[in-house]
Amino acid sequence: RQDVQSNIKAASDELTSLQAEQDQMKAQLERLTIAEEENNKKAQKTEADIKETSKQVEQLEKEIKLLQEKLEKRNAILKDRARSLQESGGNVEYLQVLLGSSSFGDFVDRALAVSTIVDADRGILKETKNMQDELKTKQADVKSKLASLEDMKAELDEMTVQLAAQKKQKDALAKELKDKEAKNEELKA
Repeated sequence: RQDVQSNIKAASDELTSLQAEQDQMKAQLERLTIAEEENNKKAQKTEADIKETSKQVEQLEKEIKLLQEKLEKRNAILKDRARSLQESGGNVEYLQVLLGSSSFGDFVDRALAVSTIVDADRGILKETKNMQDELKTKQADVKSKLASLEDMKAELDEMTVQLAAQKKQKDALAKELKDKEAKNEELKA
């Protein structure tokens, strides 16, 4: 009788120990499930960020293409203007235009015309410079966003590997828990 009581007590102690171990495993399983859910959310957010950044890169590339086309047209105008200035002798031509006036009113009209031409040339040069600066800025933005995109993709790949490892660990833990529950039931019986 004493042996039976001793066996019952040992089985009861082992049952209590197994129950505590099961509770620990359940808590660990819960933590793994929460971590897996958080990683899934992060992965989904990262994928959304990747899509958004890809759209921004596409838009920037379109804008860059338009700017390059405008710059090519602007450069053609500047080349023509520079060629005509070189052929006509530059500032000397302006002086001849001013000195060739027949009256004071004609002189003022010619001076305004020369001033308008010079201002237009300056405006073209200034706009061209601004376009070139804008183009450089947008190209730098594209490079930055592409680098960011690559970082996000690497992060997403890392998260995918972590998720797979967590799922494997969770599945192994769940199997171990079932085995211990079966053993626990066996001991009870």
